[in-house]
Amino acid sequence: MIKIYLLLFILPFGLISGKDLGVSKVITTNQDTLLLSEIITNDRATIMYFWATWCETCKRETPKIIDLSKEYPDVQFIPLSYASPANSVIDYFSNKDYNMNTYIDYSGSIFSTFNVSATPTIVIMDKNNKILFNGYKSKRFYKKLLNKLHS
Repeated sequence: MIKIYLLLFILPFGLISGKDLGVSKVITTNQDTLLLSEIITNDRATIMYFWATWCETCKRETPKIIDLSKEYPDVQFIPLSYASPANSVIDYFSNKDYNMNTYIDYSGSIFSTFNVSATPTIVIMDKNNKILFNGYKSKRFYKKLLNKLHS
């Protein structure tokens, strides 16, 4: 069963690079509703992984992104699935060896807020929540960027 960890930090004013996240809602696979501003912390870098259960590229990339999150445990990892029912997300993980806590953007508002028009998309933010990258590249590219954050 997928474990959902609720983070206890709240981003002050709910702003990330001018984006108002105070009203952006996500759903956990347990059907709990949270504000994205309750999930994102402002004390460390963040990787947001925008994906979908029906995305063929995501099926290949998800294991790589999970490995990346394990290589950088001090970086907050927030996977967001696009408009999928919780049961679909749970089923998606049930036949795979993924250990990824995920949130669901039922309305697509967070995808829209971050200008995500395709999956997968990676958004990398520094510890001040400044967006450093928004797009899709190789795992090697993400590692170079994360290593720069730590130097």
